[in-house]
Amino acid sequence: MKRRGQNPNAQTYTILFNGFARHNHPKVAVGEAFKHYNLLLEDRRLQPNSTHMNALLHVCSQAGDLESMFHIINTADEKTRAPTAFTYTIVLNALRHAASKDAASLSDAQRNQNFVVAVDRGKAIWSEVISKWSTGKTQVDEALVCSMGRLLLMSPRKDDKMQIASLLKQTMNLPDFTLKTGSSSSSSATAVEPSASGVFVKPGTNTLALVLKAMATTNMTNAGLEYWRHLVDRMGIVPDSDCWMRLFGMLKVGRSSATAASLIAEVPADAVNPRMYRIAMETCVRDNINENVLANARAILTAMIASCKDELDLHTLRLYLHTALVSHSRFRAQTDAPKNDAEANKEKDAKRHYALQITSAIDDLWEPYKRAHYRYFKDLPS
Repeated sequence: MKRRGQNPNAQTYTILFNGFARHNHPKVAVGEAFKHYNLLLEDRRLQPNSTHMNALLHVCSQAGDLESMFHIINTADEKTRAPTAFTYTIVLNALRHAASKDAASLSDAQRNQNFVVAVDRGKAIWSEVISKWSTGKTQVDEALVCSMGRLLLMSPRKDDKMQIASLLKQTMNLPDFTLKTGSSSSSSATAVEPSASGVFVKPGTNTLALVLKAMATTNMTNAGLEYWRHLVDRMGIVPDSDCWMRLFGMLKVGRSSATAASLIAEVPADAVNPRMYRIAMETCVRDNINENVLANARAILTAMIASCKDELDLHTLRLYLHTALVSHSRFRAQTDAPKNDAEANKEKDAKRHYALQITSAIDDLWEPYKRAHYRYFKDLPS
């Protein structure tokens, strides 16, 4: 450009930084990006803005270079390069990704220490965000709130995970349904007034996915269901396929086979995923001491047959039979060392009913297995 007498403008630098973020060698790209950013700062014709700063932060985030990223933050000002919601989102996500990198190869102690350091740095940043938001100096959006929530979620400390409920109450004015379960640790994030404009952040599917994962991680299924009903039924959020998957994953943690059976039929056709039925059936396997678990499993099987007409999930069919096999606690109690003829008869009846339970499950699977057999072996084009 210089040879042709053309000077770069502000958009040129933005495109350049975005290109560096996609470079095959991120660490090399950081050095080049810094060089051009310094040229931009020295260019009297142009005035670097928040977009340029965010683009450079993204380059450092892709490279996992946290020190360079915080060096850029220190160059921010309250005029042309004021931090935005996107700025803080980049930083919080970078902290989470850097702590998670190569975590599987570390010892538990070192991995947890990295997570704690990242969360504590994120909390310090969040204090700055809330301070500026409450005075109207910056805006807060759903992406920023959820990035902070997912950073808290990676913490090995349960109290940090429990703060997600207060985080949502603080920024979105959502009720804290965890308080109904007897939790007292969710008050650590002090509630504040909304921004100077008086507007709270509007939740969406990103928030719904976060809260479902948080409630599953903390084993608070009842609170998770309350959040689901509030966000979906009252606030009108339309859950996508990922949210439905997370819902059934949460129900699996809580062994809520009855709820899974009742909600599986409500999944819209465009969000159906065969894995949903598999997870719902795994919930029944975990809930095997429930006397009604076979009825719940049968409802899930019926829903899958009705919705997945072209391709049934074979593993779900296997799990249905496995549910019938492992749901024997009520029968086993009647077969413990009979002492007289009456108890011996009860033992025979228990074994008979257990056998009938298994044969009934096999009968339920006959048509689905036959359909699958025709699809994969007989209905093939010649």
